[in-house]
This record gives sequence, structure tokens and C-alpha cells, in this order.
Amino acid sequence: MIERPELISRKVRGEFRDICSSWGVVRQIERAFEDEGFDRPAENSLTADVWKDGQRRGVFALYTSNVDWTDPVQVRKMLPVLAEILSWVIPDNDASVIYRERVISLLARDGFDVTSEGRIVASKTRATPSLPLELVEDPSALLGHLSRLAEGAESDPPLAISQAKALIEATTKLVLKELGKPYDEKADLSELIKSAQKELALHPDALAPDAKGVEISKRVLGSLAQVAIGLSELRNLYGLDHGKSAVPGPLSVRHAHLAIGCATTYCTMLIETLEYRLARRE
Repeated sequence: MIERPELISRKVRGEFRDICSSWGVVRQIERAFEDEGFDRPAENSLTADVWKDGQRRGVFALYTSNVDWTDPVQVRKMLPVLAEILSWVIPDNDASVIYRERVISLLARDGFDVTSEGRIVASKTRATPSLPLELVEDPSALLGHLSRLAEGAESDPPLAISQAKALIEATTKLVLKELGKPYDEKADLSELIKSAQKELALHPDALAPDAKGVEISKRVLGSLAQVAIGLSELRNLYGLDHGKSAVPGPLSVRHAHLAIGCATTYCTMLIETLEYRLARRE
């Protein structure tokens, strides 16, 4: 299984723990978490060593002990908590100004910005492309592609285009596997797309001919498939695969963003529809 990277680093978490120790009080720390729906874990869930550096540090460690920092959903839930904690650092002297800027800089390294209103949000240029992975039982096949998409988006557009195609291929295979449908590992992407959309009733051929608005639906679903197939063709032209050492024509970040946007939108549709179809089976 692919090991997922932590979205907020241990270093950054340590800085927020220090803020709690220096600027917070116990009830204030508890309220920051509880206001965002975090329940207080049992204190015996942590070792005694956690509390040796002080109760405020221990309370922060306690509430974050069950957070999966590799999970985009859980990290998004944590962002308002961290924003509240950061707001306790009032820049009323040189030391606090320098310290706050240091924390903001470390957040930026992890791909997060602090807005003028004090919210912590994913950076527009550095945020990891995301999918609704909470709907997938085993997302390991997709995580590596998402990570490489993030790496290539700004610095390597050809890599991003290749990974966008690979993400669609991995998602179609995941859909077919979850539905118990066989597929050829070496099948062309167009075949995988057609099979996955048919099984999800997202292919034009899957529509009843007398259904209301069938012609419009066919055009929309046909266009959906063509977007995905078009990415495959774009990858064949520009992607750095099969030993290519040079890329014809100019590519820029905007081309990478186009490929990533198309791929993640298409894959999100497949995953959400898969979850809907599986729920109806129950």
C-alpha cells in the first residue's frame, strides 16, 4: 500500500502545541477543539510522558491524538482549530510578530495560507489536488497519482499531464474492481472509460431510449467521456512517457492546471456515482 504523506507536518504541529503552552489556557484549548466537533479522548489513551511538559501541551496532544494527518477530510476539519490557536498570538511586540510570521511561513511550506481574516486555507498554487477519498474503501491506488500531480503542477507540466491520465486510468479500474467487474490491465484508457461509465450508468448507451431528456443526457455523458479521452491524447502528445526526452511545443502551469482540473472533476464524478450505486445495492 502507498504511504500517504502528512498534509500538516510534525514541525508545524509542534509549533501549534507551543502556542497552546505559551498563549492559551486549558479551557480555551478545549473549546477550540470542541467548537469544531472534536470529542475529548480518554486521557489514558496517551502515555504519561505526554503530560510531563505541561497540561496545556498535553491537552493539545490529547485532542490531536486521533487525527489522521494524511487524510484531507480530517485535516480540513482541523484548519479552523489551528486558525483559532494562531489568533492567540497577538503581534503586540517584535518577538510575537517574528514568531507569528515564522508559523505562517511553515504553514506555507506545507501548502497552506493564512488569509487577512485569519483563516487557514489550502494554497491556490500549492494545494494537493483532491478527490472524495473518504468514499473509497481502499484509496491507495489513487494516492500516489494525487501526490505526483501536486509535485508536477507548478514545476513539471508534462509530468502533471501524464499523471492526470494515470489518475483517470486508476480510477476507472478502481470502479470496475469495486463493482466486481473484470477488466484487462493492458486495456486502452478509452475502453476502461467506456466500461466504467456503462457499469455506473453514466454512458450514453446505458440510457433508456424513452427517458425524459435522453438526447441532452447523451450529449452531456458523451462529452464527459471525451474530456477523459482527450486527456489521454494530450498525454500521448506532450507527456514524458515511453522514453521521451523532449516535449514538442510550449507547456506552462496553465496547461497543467487544465489537465488536473479535468482529471479530478471526472474522477470525482466516477467516485461519487460509485458510492451512490453501491449504496443502492444495500
